[in-house]
Amino acid sequence: MEDVLHFVESFATYVFKGVLSDQLQVMWAHLTRAVLHYFRPVRYTTREDFLVAARAARDSLTQYATLAEQYRFPDKTFSVNMHISICRLYEQEVARGAAAADNEFIVERMMQEFKRTAGRRVAWKVEEHFAQQHLLHRAMTDIRYQYPNLKDLDEMLGRARMDLTDPKFDPPNPEGMWLKGEGFPAALARPGAGRAEYILTAAKKTAKYQEDPTGFHLWCET
Repeated sequence: MEDVLHFVESFATYVFKGVLSDQLQVMWAHLTRAVLHYFRPVRYTTREDFLVAARAARDSLTQYATLAEQYRFPDKTFSVNMHISICRLYEQEVARGAAAADNEFIVERMMQEFKRTAGRRVAWKVEEHFAQQHLLHRAMTDIRYQYPNLKDLDEMLGRARMDLTDPKFDPPNPEGMWLKGEGFPAALARPGAGRAEYILTAAKKTAKYQEDPTGFHLWCET
């Protein structure tokens, strides 16, 4: 959730520049205003200033939902959470204060890290497994810091990288396009590279390959 928040408040300005249609620009502005109010605490001089901001956030979220219905967005857009936020969140802020003050992203980050490391895979001594993975990650980070020229797995295997030199666009939607312009799907810089090619490419970079130009070289080439 925190990554989504960072996207809304920082990256979306650059990602959506010149891409969204006029309708979506208005909707995104309403949604951004509401999200920043509910997730980023602000110090207000008076309670009345806070109530004005709370009403503005509710009105922005309401306007977003209204436009989404007007433009016939998918039904899943109108979730139960949106309904509760529009109908109840303002009253909650009036009674208990800013909703942004109750966010605990640091707890969520730690829980997600624990679930990513041990969730659905470890059934015994979960805390020991988590500690081992955490220490292993720190050790690998220290090694990369000490040896900045050390190649990662993708570089060793010579895997294809995404070509980001030219702008890429999604293919047009058969039901109509919300984004401006039509383009082509993003493609890999080296399409068609199979797993065997990755292995051979990595093998050719080893010292054994360089030292033995006969048997090992012949095996790699065939």
